[in-house]
Amino acid sequence: MVHRPPAAARRPRSRAVLSPARVVGNALSVSVFGVFLPLAGCDDTEFHTREVVHAPPFDEVRAVFDRACIGCHVGVAAEAGLDLSTDPCGALDAAGLVVPGDAELSPLYQRMRSTSAPMPPTGRLGEDELSIVSAWIDGGAECSPES
Repeated sequence: MVHRPPAAARRPRSRAVLSPARVVGNALSVSVFGVFLPLAGCDDTEFHTREVVHAPPFDEVRAVFDRACIGCHVGVAAEAGLDLSTDPCGALDAAGLVVPGDAELSPLYQRMRSTSAPMPPTGRLGEDELSIVSAWIDGGAECSPES
C-alpha cells in the first residue's frame, strides 16, 4: 500500500491556469518573434513623428506668471479662486487648466492666446511669453513650486 499524505498536506495539482508572468512572457515571445523581428532594420521615422519638445525650466514659466498673472491671481481674493502665488502647479492641476504634453488642449494656454477674452485681461501676452508657456506644457508641464 502506498502512503499518501493527508489531503490538507498535499500540493494542489496545477490546472491550465496561466499566471500573469507566464501570460506576459508568452505575449512577449509572440510579439518579439511574430511582430517586431520582421521590423528590425526598418526606417522607424513613420512611427516617431512627434517632435521632441525641450521644455523651459519652471522658473521661466513662473516669471511669466509673476509678471502677468499674480496681479489678479493671488491670495484669498484670487480671481476665479486661482491662487498662483504659493503653489502654482497645484492650483493649475486642481483647476484642470493644464493638459501635460498638449498646450493646444490646455485651457490655460487657450485663454492666454485668446483674442476675444485673453488672459491677462490687460492684454495678450507677447509671443515670447506664449512660446515659453506652450513649450512648458508640451514638454510635460513639469514644475517645482520651490524653484
